[in-house]
Amino acid sequence: MALTAQGEFWNHVDELRADPGAGERLARHYVRRDPGGRVAAVQIYLERAAAVERTGDRRYEKMAVWGTGLRAWFVDGSLEPGQPVRNLRADAVETIAVGAYRVARRGAGRCAVRDCYVDPITRKWCGQKLASDHHGDYCAGCAVALPRPRERQEAERALFNAVIPVVLGEPSRPRARRVRRAA
Repeated sequence: MALTAQGEFWNHVDELRADPGAGERLARHYVRRDPGGRVAAVQIYLERAAAVERTGDRRYEKMAVWGTGLRAWFVDGSLEPGQPVRNLRADAVETIAVGAYRVARRGAGRCAVRDCYVDPITRKWCGQKLASDHHGDYCAGCAVALPRPRERQEAERALFNAVIPVVLGEPSRPRARRVRRAA
């Protein structure tokens, strides 16, 4: 949902429709580094939106994006006998949401701080638009009072740890670590 809230995401989708080979290049706008398929995951979201016929309110395109990895942080599929189904704690879901805002705003070229700049027309937090030659993730006002770097990195890591197994069908790295420790 964080991606579809940014108008620039839809500009990237339209650009992908015009040039179907530009998916990876456009997805790199959203990700700083690409350990473990982050660019490929964002590229799938762009491609899913571009595959649907464009409508005025983008209703069907949004549904295609939202339906991709719909239950990214819930246990899906087959369970081991006796294994409980567990949803994430509220703080883990919040961490994933912060990571989603950061990734969506980076791709849109906006300040990555969640509470930055209220749009006077929509009254939504949208993030201050950054200059095209700006290389950081924050506007000047938010750069002064940033949270610790580890918290910001952890939010994006948590997001992609939840999304990549569902969207790309790859094994979950945190689950693989738990299995190795238990063995």
